[in-house]
Amino acid sequence: MANIKSAKKRILVSEKKRMQNQMLVSKLKTVIKKYNAAITAKDLALAEKLLPDTFACIDSVASKGAIHRNNAARKKAVCGKKLDELKAWVAANPAPKAEEAPAAPAAPAEEEAPKKRRAKKAAAEA
Repeated sequence: MANIKSAKKRILVSEKKRMQNQMLVSKLKTVIKKYNAAITAKDLALAEKLLPDTFACIDSVASKGAIHRNNAARKKAVCGKKLDELKAWVAANPAPKAEEAPAAPAAPAEEEAPKKRRAKKAAAEA
């Protein structure tokens, strides 16, 4: 622990700034995960809608110094590349029309087995 007053203050200030940066990076990761989920689901409309928001969040975090500007540029390039790949995939694999898609028969819902605690309790009551 520091003995000098200014050193003690620096510790407090740096801890506060670390928590702010941590919050920003966490928000950024969440935004990118939502965008990647749209890409994985092959939802082109949602991915195109989320791309500007994702870029804005990346730029915001980089401008505040929480991540390096080269890191931000790399993240934006990866996001853009994924969208381009999805567009190419959608163009190569058009969605089947509703008339052509065979209707899957509805499977009967199976009852889940009760958990062990409930099974023991039910056995004790019976």
